[in-house]
Order: sequence, then structure tokens, then C-alpha cells
Amino acid sequence: LPEAWGFGGLLAPAVDADLVAGVMADLRSQRVAQVRIRPNPLHSSAWAEGSPFGLTVPRRGHVLSLDGDADHIWTHQFTSSCRRTVRSAERRGLVVEEDGAGLLMPVFHRLLARSVERWAGQSHEPVALARWRAGRRDPEAKFRSWADALGLGCRVLVARRGQDVLAGMVVLQGHNAHMTRAAMDRELMGTDSANELVMWHAIRGAVDAGCRHFHMGESGSSASLARYKEKFGARAYDYAEHGFERIPLTRIDRAARTLVKRAVRFREA
Repeated sequence: LPEAWGFGGLLAPAVDADLVAGVMADLRSQRVAQVRIRPNPLHSSAWAEGSPFGLTVPRRGHVLSLDGDADHIWTHQFTSSCRRTVRSAERRGLVVEEDGAGLLMPVFHRLLARSVERWAGQSHEPVALARWRAGRRDPEAKFRSWADALGLGCRVLVARRGQDVLAGMVVLQGHNAHMTRAAMDRELMGTDSANELVMWHAIRGAVDAGCRHFHMGESGSSASLARYKEKFGARAYDYAEHGFERIPLTRIDRAARTLVKRAVRFREA
């Protein structure tokens, strides 16, 4: 998939090392400068065995198994503190609105834009640069294309307190569900736990749709992000992005990013 479009991988009844090896051999025969694949973290062992050479980028993601009904997941996989947090948000009058027709996508995109400005402040990044990068990574047309192509498979959830939008999430789902984007307005949210309430609704909806797993996306080396996801019962999976390149595009890209970060005194948030 293009950069920042989520997980890719193989479309097959089962993914094993022989299948990965065959596909990678075919890709290497193509006259392209670069191929990079970020596969499903649950298929990491097949990719490690079937694609042992070439470019590998270590990744870590969190995945929640959706065995059992929603009540079972709530009782046996959520931590007790997580359940209390969700109940607290409901008592405070927060409600979650959900849409599968793309009508809430502009609402979410505005929320994401406010989050970008907050992230820029935390990272000591010029707001103009952060907006430019976000515009390239996540233009609104990209979100509209998800909704148009996937229909009910593209779920947009937003938590409101009255007319205020506090937090939101975009979930793409089929056999599995993938939390593709999430954002919040920290100033409006205050002490209300809107994020946990949205996540609970997203997970419950995925269970009702018959999804087998709920992918919570990249966690990297962030301990706080890992703790947040694990309180819903998600497990960490170490895997790798695989590929090859005929010219050192990855090394050039990393060097350019390092120079820019040094220039703006960027801090990892």
C-alpha cells in the first residue's frame, strides 16, 4: 500500500513462508526502484522465514483477539480500571455517534487537524511544517476514498459532550478490524475519558460484525501507548516491514528527516 495507508500483505486463504518467498521473488523480477510491504503482524513468522534477505524495518503493533462475544471481552480482557473509566465517561453524559456512510468523516478530519497542531507543540515542530506533512500524509480526499470504496466497512466514531466533539476514530474492517486513525481534543476533553469510550464502541462493533481480530496499529517503543492498548486486552507483536530497493532510498530519506529534525530542534513526543 502507499505510505501511511496501513497494513498490506498477501491476499490468500493462508500465508506461509513458501507463498511469501514466491511473491518476493516475483517482485524482485519487476523493474521498480523500491518495494516495501508492511504485513499483518500476525503473519510475522511467515514473512521472516520467506523473505530473509533485503530491507527489513523493525515494527511493533498491538492486536486484540476477538474470541467470544462483547460481554466476554469486556469482562475477561479489559482491565478493571479500564471498565471503570468507560463507565465514568458514560455517567458524565458522553455519547458516541457512529457512521458508516462517510457523513462524519469531515468532523473527524477537523478533529485530526487540531490534534496535529497539539502534536507539533509537544514535538517543538513548526505548526506550518506539521500541517504540511499532515496534508501530504492524510488529505481529506484520502479519507473520502475510504468511505466511498468500503461503505459500511469504513466506520467513523466520534464522542461528544453536547455539541463538542472530544475524540474520534476511523476503523476499517472486513475479516479483521483496523483502528486506522484516532484523534482527540485534549482541551475540550478535560478529565473525561472519551478515548476509552470510543474504543469500547469500536471493539463492540467489530465483534458484532464478526471480525476475528482488532488491530490497534503501531505502538513502536512507546511504553505509555503500549499500556493504553494492553488495558483493553491487546497483545504486542514484534514484526518487520519487508522489501528491497535498487537505490538507497531509505537511507536517503532517513538522513533528510534527521537533518530537518535537527534544524527545528524536534523532540519525540
